[in-house]
Amino acid sequence: MTDTSPCVDRPRQIADCLRELIAAGACPPGTPLSLRAVLARNLVSADPSISDAIRILIDDGTLIRYPGKRPLVRPTIPTRAEGPPSSSGYSPNPPAPRDRWI
Repeated sequence: MTDTSPCVDRPRQIADCLRELIAAGACPPGTPLSLRAVLARNLVSADPSISDAIRILIDDGTLIRYPGKRPLVRPTIPTRAEGPPSSSGYSPNPPAPRDRWI
């Protein structure tokens, strides 16, 4: 007997679910993501799959991570067309020269 169930990439499935929850406002921009243990319990999944899903969301720019802190929902979520923010340092709105501040 062969298994006819489709192969499911669980971390990708979890990442898609979390992305939808974030887009729906369940986790507002700038807030920390729930603890992995809580996510694992709520999504009925193992911790390694949750960790992989979080890594996917960090890689695609939905979440940001600072050392020693829980991942945060990016303050402004990039659309798929935009992709993650550029690290080139270019700013479309450079700050005004200091002599104009006074």
